[in-house]
Amino acid sequence: MIRGLNKQVIVVRDTGSDYFEEAIFIVDPSVRAADADLAAEAHRLIAASAGKTPKKHRKRVKWLIPAALLGGALLLSLGYLLAQIL
Repeated sequence: MIRGLNKQVIVVRDTGSDYFEEAIFIVDPSVRAADADLAAEAHRLIAASAGKTPKKHRKRVKWLIPAALLGGALLLSLGYLLAQIL
């Protein structure tokens, strides 16, 4: 059991996402704002992050397979050339 904890929590159940059912925001206790302003900010944050994917990860994965295939082809060709020479 936790005592002495006083945090304001905003739960947004309609995120508009196929992946997330709800978003939970924990409000900074030093912030003094109306509930409507906090709800509007929560919806703004959800809308701003909608559809964003980690591009850095996607770009790394996109080049991983061609690089592996190119490296494998290079090793096979070097092995073939060495077998011909020796």
